[in-house]
Amino acid sequence: MSFSSSRKRALDTSRPIPYRASSARSCAVCVSEKYRVKRSVILEQVRQQTHVDLNAVDNSDGILKAISSLEHIKLNGLNKPLHTI
Repeated sequence: MSFSSSRKRALDTSRPIPYRASSARSCAVCVSEKYRVKRSVILEQVRQQTHVDLNAVDNSDGILKAISSLEHIKLNGLNKPLHTI
């Protein structure tokens, strides 16, 4: 599954939160493959930038923040500060 299709599923508000969170974690897998690191590294960076744990997210706002962070990491690389969240 591509980052784009997983992102689209994560942002689909008609789906339940657990489904959307799973799709967001799939985005993290795509980013981790790009930078050749474990998914846990990407999830930790998202957590540090947004204070959202994608393994325990329970609201739509958290998913939106996480997706923004993942897009930022994908475009700008690892360990680049995210100033907008």
